[in-house]
Amino acid sequence: MTLASAMRVDPALTLVPPAMTDRRTGCRITFAVILLAVLAFSLLTFAHQQQWEIYLASGVVGMGMGFAMAAMANVIVQSVPTSQTSIAAGMNANIRTIGGSIGAAVTASLVVSHVGVDHLPDATGYTDGYLFLLVGAVIATVASLAIPTAPSSRR
Repeated sequence: MTLASAMRVDPALTLVPPAMTDRRTGCRITFAVILLAVLAFSLLTFAHQQQWEIYLASGVVGMGMGFAMAAMANVIVQSVPTSQTSIAAGMNANIRTIGGSIGAAVTASLVVSHVGVDHLPDATGYTDGYLFLLVGAVIATVASLAIPTAPSSRR
């Protein structure tokens, strides 16, 4: 199995657990599990010399993102009146796309801000990029704990 095929399995494995967790404990637990992504970014920030470190961290980040996206859709649908579900889902998709674009641009800027003599990014740039992602993941994890546990009444 190649790394590419392993990463393609990742999203499929993350679709069922959020739905199961939501029924039992609400989305807060699912979002708290995303803390694993924070740990993965920590690994990438401080240890990215070996290929296995990058593969392991990338797999854990992929799992965390799968949990996050599935749980976020559930939270959004449960948080708005039935008549506004489509609007809320569309706004989620747009904002997620815009946020991803901005995050990718900032991370790329950080990575290429430290270029070596061979005109390729050096390790300092990658460390800065991973640190930026780590800070974002910590903020998202803390913010996810503010999500109410009881679903609002749907109209």
